[in-house]
Amino acid sequence: MRIVNMATVSVETTAGGTVLVSDAQMRAVSGAVAVVVTPVSDIYLVQNMVMGGAAADAAGTAANSPFLCPAGVPTVIAHRSGPLRAITASGSSVTRVGIGCEP
Repeated sequence: MRIVNMATVSVETTAGGTVLVSDAQMRAVSGAVAVVVTPVSDIYLVQNMVMGGAAADAAGTAANSPFLCPAGVPTVIAHRSGPLRAITASGSSVTRVGIGCEP
């Protein structure tokens, strides 16, 4: 696996989440298959809009997201394209980010 280390990201409590990697960054890295994040404090992966318009859909928040990336633990996320967003329950979390690529 090739790795591309990205700049750290300060993940905030901002509604809709903070972008960990953008669509442009993912497209710029040939063979991207995963994103690895290591936050200083817990972060949750979210999306910033309701998908499909169904009543069961809910915009992601730290309170309703089951996608926890625990503090101090490298979390591997299968991800090939598009923006990836996260949010904290409180405060902010400096998060190291890298993209894993096929050789």
